[in-house]
Amino acid sequence: TRRMYVRALDSSEAKALSGTEGAMNPFFSPNGEWLGFFANAKLRKVRVGGGGPVDLCDAESGRGATWGPNDTIVFNGSGGFQVGLMRIPASGGTPETISRPDPAKDEASHRWPVFLPGGRKVLFTIWTSAGMATSRLAVLDLATGNIRPLSEGGAYARFVEPGLLIFSRSEG
Repeated sequence: TRRMYVRALDSSEAKALSGTEGAMNPFFSPNGEWLGFFANAKLRKVRVGGGGPVDLCDAESGRGATWGPNDTIVFNGSGGFQVGLMRIPASGGTPETISRPDPAKDEASHRWPVFLPGGRKVLFTIWTSAGMATSRLAVLDLATGNIRPLSEGGAYARFVEPGLLIFSRSEG
């Protein structure tokens, strides 16, 4: 059974986190006290220090999530297509759609979000009908809803100080 574990760097013993059976695509709260994850058709969180999981909302399958400094989680909770990004308070509730793929631009879904510094913008992957070979990177402004393209050909991006963008690309 797949589950989440926590291990102190100065220890060789890993401890299973209760209620994380079937967990996938983990992400942390900004303070590192909570671990978010997808399991059993739910978006959930659990304290890293122990305790039971908390269901946040329904999410049939996870295509990435990120937890912002304003206690907001942005995620794609579907394995399907024509699904955009959703936003939910870290305490749970009803998700709000904040982006929608544009089929006219060959956008199949919006996936793998990552909050950028400041918590007002989210970096994400625009997945296309051809998959990773033609996927694109973009930034969503949470205040305006505007999407700014960043890169043709790229997926699974991460931002690293001092201003580096790390991502996967399929070539050849």
